[in-house]
Amino acid sequence: MTHHPTLKATLTLRHAIEVKSIDEASTLAASADAEDTDHLYGYISERGRVLAWTSPAGEHLLYEGAIRVADDYEWTPIGTPRIYRFDTTDRAEIHGDALRLFLSQSLNNGGVRRSGGWRDRIVALVPEEVGAKESKIIRTLADGGIEATHTYNVLDAYTKYAEWVNALAAEFGGTDEKLEAHIETPDIAPFSPIVAGIAQAWLLREAADAALEQTRASLKFSLAGFTRLLELAGNDSRGSVAELARSLQTDRPNLTRMIKTAEKDARIAEILDSLPR
Repeated sequence: MTHHPTLKATLTLRHAIEVKSIDEASTLAASADAEDTDHLYGYISERGRVLAWTSPAGEHLLYEGAIRVADDYEWTPIGTPRIYRFDTTDRAEIHGDALRLFLSQSLNNGGVRRSGGWRDRIVALVPEEVGAKESKIIRTLADGGIEATHTYNVLDAYTKYAEWVNALAAEFGGTDEKLEAHIETPDIAPFSPIVAGIAQAWLLREAADAALEQTRASLKFSLAGFTRLLELAGNDSRGSVAELARSLQTDRPNLTRMIKTAEKDARIAEILDSLPR
């Protein structure tokens, strides 16, 4: 995927300067994971990690390296890491550069699972080394800033991703909330005004596709798991399919059909069979 030059500029480090000496970088990298290291910020994906820390000498440093993840989710560093030295002690600036480096790394190494945006504005979903059950959702902001949040299950990850993509899409539209908050429409020059509608629709589609795709997968797995729990729970009517249907404001036949479809999924059955009873 080709990214817009303005995004690359937004992700350029502001206060971290790469250590060019191989020997010095190697010595500094060795202290990144020492037991007494003062870790400031750390980010990890399925392909790499970024770590900001303070050395015993009081220097604020930044580590960027690739990793290999095993089937049991244990990971090991691979290749030669890059080390950067900060020219600031401001924690907000250090955090911002750590996020910029991690997002840039993840875009380049394929660690980003989904992304959507416009020019220098992007929303990205980056699964951690344990998979999408824990993820970082990262976005760049209109003022050039960057922020992230951490999620603890797949459905939350995709929900937050869709929320932030929808929020960006709203900047291309026209609502009272946008006017009251004095939110400016992102720059679309040299295009004609119709492109604002294209950008809004494209982003809304991306948010909807991401949410729908994961919602269907999560619902299917949960429905199949629900019937397994019913088997273990016995005949307690308080946890029945009929009661679940009433609680979901739907009809029992429709819910039952969806459950039967979920139970026939061979991949889901294999996963459920592997779980301890």
